[in-house]
Amino acid sequence: MAKRFGFVIAYTDNYLPGVTALKNSINIHTPVDIIEHHGNSIEDTAIKRFDIAVKEGPKYDAICLMDADMFLTNDCSIFFEIASNGIIVTGSNGMVIDFNEDYQERYGVRVEDSLYLKIHTTAPIFLSPSDLDWFDRLYNSRRIDHWDDFLYLNILGLEMGKDKKMLCMPPYVFTGIHHWQVKPETSARLARGKLISGTEEIIYMVHGKWWDDAWVNDLDLVMSRYFVNETMGEKCQQRTKDSVDTLRQQFYRYLS
Repeated sequence: MAKRFGFVIAYTDNYLPGVTALKNSINIHTPVDIIEHHGNSIEDTAIKRFDIAVKEGPKYDAICLMDADMFLTNDCSIFFEIASNGIIVTGSNGMVIDFNEDYQERYGVRVEDSLYLKIHTTAPIFLSPSDLDWFDRLYNSRRIDHWDDFLYLNILGLEMGKDKKMLCMPPYVFTGIHHWQVKPETSARLARGKLISGTEEIIYMVHGKWWDDAWVNDLDLVMSRYFVNETMGEKCQQRTKDSVDTLRQQFYRYLS
């Protein structure tokens, strides 16, 4: 019997261009079910999607929680298959976070090893129904000041031992968090029609508000400071420019 997979997406009206590109890219690269929720607030989307995943997830062999400003650039079926066998698949954010005593007191959890070497900071998260207790606990936890759903999810993951069964892909493969998909060393480029990183790995997803001129302009500003701090010259700057142009072109390819 064929396995059943699905992407979970929650969004507000201001993310409609991103959701359109995401759904089109799913239908092209990994045509599985799309479990979508149209909300009207952060609480009704960023937080509600965890509840939706818990309620709908048991109908599937594996689901993937997504952000509304993402789109696929390659077939992700293999990650659903891995997740259906009880391994959580997600993306690293390219840094180490120490969930010290201050963090633990703030979130009301206790962990034996507070150093999280495989932290994910955003979607995607591929997982099977056996790990939906993780999302359920997040959704039913008390809301904290300056609510950060994924930071809390990570520290809960440590307490629940989810990190022991987690496969984290490099940040430039899944999320582009901390600008990894446009930094010169790992910047995105096309090779024979495939989007790959500067380290020659397939890029499976891209994350960002590529339809928003202000967001793209801010990206340029952030990277210009990065070049100064890292004393990078014109060649590096050109790689970043080419990557930004390529990623934006890819977005509009899926938007149309």
